[in-house]
Amino acid sequence: MDTDSSENPLLEAIPLKRIGTKWDIAMSVLYLCSTAGQNITGSILVNDGGNWLYKPQILDRETV
Repeated sequence: MDTDSSENPLLEAIPLKRIGTKWDIAMSVLYLCSTAGQNITGSILVNDGGNWLYKPQILDRETV
């Protein structure tokens, strides 16, 4: 996938202007598994480059 946001409208819609990588997910997992994340419980960790901030997804009770 092209990572130049000026030519890709999908990337332009994401605040960070890029698609997340395996590295981004790995760093989130590392954080949750480390002592820094020891107090994180029952949370949804959104790792989407800020896309959710502008397009919140509403989930019904059956979905969750």
